[in-house]
Amino acid sequence: MRPKLLVLTRLFQPEGIGGELATYLFIRRYLGKHFDVVVVSGTERPAPLGGCCRCVLWRALRSRFKPAE
Repeated sequence: MRPKLLVLTRLFQPEGIGGELATYLFIRRYLGKHFDVVVVSGTERPAPLGGCCRCVLWRALRSRFKPAE
């Protein structure tokens, strides 16, 4: 059984510029091999991560205001 990892991010690949791409590549290349990764983001159609990870849409992250923590 692999440990679980939760990633919260406002934008995810293909939206955004450098940080989102770096997060995507790091999850796909390294974290996905050792963890069960769940990415929670405001991106409606995230780039595919393969079988190692899954993405969940949280619409509160799409708003102009910061969601309550």
